[in-house]
Amino acid sequence: MFNYKLIDNPKKINANKLLIEIKKLLPKYLNCIPDNSALSILEVIKKTKENNLMLETGVGVSTIALFIGSYLKKKKFYSFDLNQDKISIIKQVINETICERLKINISDYWIAVPTDSLCPYSGIKALKDLKKKFDFGFFDSSHTLNHLNEELNCFLLLAANNFFVGIDDAHMNYKKVNLDYINLVRSKTNLKKILVKDNKCNEFYIEVFDKLRKLYKKTKLIKPYKKLNSNNDIYFKYYGNLSFKPGERKKHKTAFYSVKKN
Repeated sequence: MFNYKLIDNPKKINANKLLIEIKKLLPKYLNCIPDNSALSILEVIKKTKENNLMLETGVGVSTIALFIGSYLKKKKFYSFDLNQDKISIIKQVINETICERLKINISDYWIAVPTDSLCPYSGIKALKDLKKKFDFGFFDSSHTLNHLNEELNCFLLLAANNFFVGIDDAHMNYKKVNLDYINLVRSKTNLKKILVKDNKCNEFYIEVFDKLRKLYKKTKLIKPYKKLNSNNDIYFKYYGNLSFKPGERKKHKTAFYSVKKN
């Protein structure tokens, strides 16, 4: 199904081009970040160390970027997602477009974990048993600040002295309940939209920066990759500039941070 010859020379891979070509093959519900955001993930991974691990919450285009980056850096990453169908499709895509051509084993670079990222026994915290450090975490799961903060707290227990953090949908500002998702589901069942009290916060990219900066003074916001023309990005053909607040239209934002503990 995805067995396209996208790698002409296994010894000389154009990682950025490969990532975007694979991204175009994905169905709409997996093609959930813009091209430049996907490339930003890859650029951040190039700055990580080979002997450290990485993780993400929520599989999709980010998983393709993490896999290509892991192959280039000879390291491994873990993905947490409760949707096993999404995991299966991404595995198929990676196997057919990358692994078969390069003659590599997918499990040498990627471990998919179909569980709640916050489960103390099988989630992010459980990775402490590996006794290894993580230097990149990409977060794209529940899209509320409370949930994001809990995932970050778990990740920080595993983080190396120098590490990177990435968050998708960084423009969102829901504290407790993701009303975009809730009201979408309610509309499909002919229920009225709801509002939730005390559910607003600063946009996630501000909240996360403030959190990291309070813990580690040497926290910097990384400029995203912006070399591609968004007019050719299939993401915007699928989603446009989605509305994330009632009556407002806000552009998709992905944020990245570099952190030094000492």
